[in-house]
Amino acid sequence: MHMDETGIGKREERTGLLELMLLFLKLGAIGFGGPVAHIAMMEDEVVNRRKWMSRDRFLDLVGATNLIPGPNSTEMAIHIGYLRAGLIGLVVSGLSFILPAVLITGTVAWVYVEFGATPSVGPFLSGIKPAIISVIAVAVYRLGKTAAKSTTVILIGIGVGAASLAGLNEILALIAGGVVGMVLARLEKPGGMGKIGWIAALTASSWTTVNRSAAIALVAAAAAPSTTVLL
Repeated sequence: MHMDETGIGKREERTGLLELMLLFLKLGAIGFGGPVAHIAMMEDEVVNRRKWMSRDRFLDLVGATNLIPGPNSTEMAIHIGYLRAGLIGLVVSGLSFILPAVLITGTVAWVYVEFGATPSVGPFLSGIKPAIISVIAVAVYRLGKTAAKSTTVILIGIGVGAASLAGLNEILALIAGGVVGMVLARLEKPGGMGKIGWIAALTASSWTTVNRSAAIALVAAAAAPSTTVLL
C-alpha cells in the first residue's frame, strides 16, 4: 500500500470499519499488561503487519498520547481509528477497544459478589507476564531505533528518563525534553533564535526540571516568534 508524506494511507485505501472493529475487539480482549503492552501490540498490528502507517507516524502518536490526560492505550486506539476512517472510525475503534475490558471486569465483579472470591488466576498470570515483557521489549527496540536518530536525541531521551525515575512529573519531563531538543535544533541552523532567545529557552527548561510550570510560558515567549517545529 502506498503512503503519503504523513505515513497515512490514501483515502481510497483506508481501512473498513469492520476491520477496525475486529482488530480493536481482539486487542481489547487479549491486551493483558497495561497501556505499555497495549501500545506494543498496536505497533505490531498497525505498523508491521497491516502497514497502515509508518513507524515515525506511530511514534508521533505515542508522543501525543503521553501529553494528553487519560489512558494512553485507549487514546492510541482512538487516534488510529480517526486516522483510518474519520470520526466514525474514532468511535468504532474506541468502543471496540474498551468493550471487552468492560465485559471482563463486569463478569469478574459479578463472580466476586456472588461467590465471595475471585477466580484463582495466579498460574495464568504467571504465564502471561513473560510473554507481555517480550512484546514490550520488542516494541521498545523497534520504536527506539526510529526515535534515536542522533546522539543528541539519545542523550535527551536518557535525560528525560532519568528525570522521570528521579520523581519529576512525567509531563514536565517530556516538555523539558522537547524544549531542549527545539533549542538545540535551532542552534544548529543559521538564523536561529539568537543569544537572548536560546538563553531564555535554556533558562526556562532548567526551571521546568525543578517543577516550575512558569517555565512553559517563558520558553513559548522566547521561541514562538522564530520557530516552527514539527511534532
